Amino acid sequence: MELKVQLLKSWLLISLIMKLSIVVSVYNEKEVLNLFYDKLMEVLINCNFDYELIFVNDGSTDDSQIIIDELSFQNSNIKSIQFSRNFGHEAAMIAGIDYATGQAIICMDSDLQHPPTIIPKMYERFIIGDVDIINMARKSVNKNNASNLFYKILNLISPYSFESIILYIFQPRIVTAILRAREAMPAPNTV
Repeated sequence: MELKVQLLKSWLLISLIMKLSIVVSVYNEKEVLNLFYDKLMEVLINCNFDYELIFVNDGSTDDSQIIIDELSFQNSNIKSIQFSRNFGHEAAMIAGIDYATGQAIICMDSDLQHPPTIIPKMYERFIIGDVDIINMARKSVNKNNASNLFYKILNLISPYSFESIILYIFQPRIVTAILRAREAMPAPNTV
């Protein structure tokens, strides 16, 4: 019984000092962005950990950035990255990861395909400390060629396997290893 109480105290202390970065990819999502934010906040308001939301606007041509700006005015935990054009979902995720300051990072889309309700369960499992990465995947995932290429490259430069992932949480040291490996790769030829 004493060990369980000690573990609970340790878990509470870790959850109070650990910051979660949530990187959110946005591309022409003005129709669902407020709903996504409301659903996410319904979850986060009941969690006892610090968080930051990093919205990465991947060159949206609608009013997505206006909505992000309004949300960041209301919530000081929101950061925004705005691309000058569409670079793709994977580039948006990497930019958000580069900008994240949390001890744990979750990447998700703003289109509500990734249910915010699973964040607490992922976080609770993650802070136990015996895992570096938690992947959440659908049984069937239809990825486009750019997405397939992104995961192939990620798997080549990482000691971890990223397959059919829809949502994941990982430690910044994993990000550092991936980014170092990326920096060591030769730059592609451009014309």
